[in-house]
Amino acid sequence: MIDKSLLKTFGSRENPLRSSNMTKLKHCPGYLVAAHMFGEFEEDTAFKAAHTGSAFGKAAEIYHRDYDQSEPTESEIADILKATNHVALNGEGEGEGRQDPFQNYDSKKVTDWLKMYCSDPRNHSNSVYGEVIVESLEIPLELVLPPHKIDKTRQEIVITCHLDQVRRHPLLGMPVIWDIKCVERFETTQFINPYYAAQLSVYTKAWEQRFGEKAIMGGVIHPPSYKGFKLVPNPGTDKKKKGKKIRVEKAVHECNVFLQSGFSADTVDAQLDQLRYLIALIRQGDILLNSGPHCSWCYYEHFSNCSATFKV
Repeated sequence: MIDKSLLKTFGSRENPLRSSNMTKLKHCPGYLVAAHMFGEFEEDTAFKAAHTGSAFGKAAEIYHRDYDQSEPTESEIADILKATNHVALNGEGEGEGRQDPFQNYDSKKVTDWLKMYCSDPRNHSNSVYGEVIVESLEIPLELVLPPHKIDKTRQEIVITCHLDQVRRHPLLGMPVIWDIKCVERFETTQFINPYYAAQLSVYTKAWEQRFGEKAIMGGVIHPPSYKGFKLVPNPGTDKKKKGKKIRVEKAVHECNVFLQSGFSADTVDAQLDQLRYLIALIRQGDILLNSGPHCSWCYYEHFSNCSATFKV
């Protein structure tokens, strides 16, 4: 049984939420309540995939910050990887903005992805996706939302986040929010943007609150989609050999790495309204439990094992 009184501060200034948890909140509020407030289990942030994502994010940040958004040399790539590994082993920063160590990362994947990323003209100056705003790299932000109309606590909602990168739209001049995701569990990349829509919405609105300018939800940059492509100066086309189609190497800029969300400002508002509603339900003791693929990495392992805990 859970003490309802403890739920009233969920997502408040006293117990803020992280933007990375917004997907969990939508899929199964019960999972997040247990992890966030009651110590039912600790979220596993030490597994290799998460650390690999952190390592690539740091490497991309160093590249954009220190190498003028042009293609670096082999020795400069090595320097970026060395600097990334230093942070991976020791962490970086102080206080709330500190980045914890992430030493359990896949160095080969990070190296392969980084070489492709740095060679991709879409990540250089004058990119068709806009130039990265250096000041936006890994910037800590906070989103404050009003409580939903059914929320009797009337406490504001506080969500903290760190942006990966923001690019200035080459034609509109508006900031475009991009998030780097190194997840490889999706069968197709078409599901990635809908899956992370809530988190991207938080980033977009947090930027607007902080800087007072409208932003566009760009989408996800997906480095694993570089897999299978090689750096070649004159890529060929698919051909047939002895009646069978064979793969011919393609240029790096042909990789479907920039997954544009296509979501409008109305989508952002709708996502945030849904989050406000779910938080209001939790605060009044109505915790929704949803079964699905996420059960496989939940502490309770099976939907039938968590229902007794969440009788409120």
